Amino acid sequence: DRYMVSTEYRPAAAWLRCFRFFAYKATKFHLLERVWPHGSELTTSYRLVAGHECPVNAHWRCLFAFFAFDSCVPNANQYTIQQSVDGYDRLRVGMTASIRPGEWDPNDLKFYAYDVPVPGTAKFSVQYRVRDGTNMECEQNRLSIDHAVGP
Repeated sequence: DRYMVSTEYRPAAAWLRCFRFFAYKATKFHLLERVWPHGSELTTSYRLVAGHECPVNAHWRCLFAFFAFDSCVPNANQYTIQQSVDGYDRLRVGMTASIRPGEWDPNDLKFYAYDVPVPGTAKFSVQYRVRDGTNMECEQNRLSIDHAVGP
């Protein structure tokens, strides 16, 4: 016997519908990191890439991956991911898109996730870096994973 999962209402020829279930659509996101050579304007850059497979690019390594909802689900918040347009692959994570023109790509990624622990989830932290007198690097965010929340 073979089984197939489909979003189609009617099964294809030679297939019979056994049962149905309802689930949330989700996307896998890969967080990539690049460490720049000494003397560069940045020390580290980040990219968040959506898709089942992690892209392989020179100088970039995958730190971790996570799944997030594609559309709003009960008690979830929308998060917006934007990349800088200056060529340094700076990452911005926010509850809303940046409105500063020319700094952040307007073609942003969006996903939905919980802001409280839910059994089976992992805790992620978003950290912010801003330019100041002692740190001349550009503004950016980074994501880190803490630990899984038990059942």
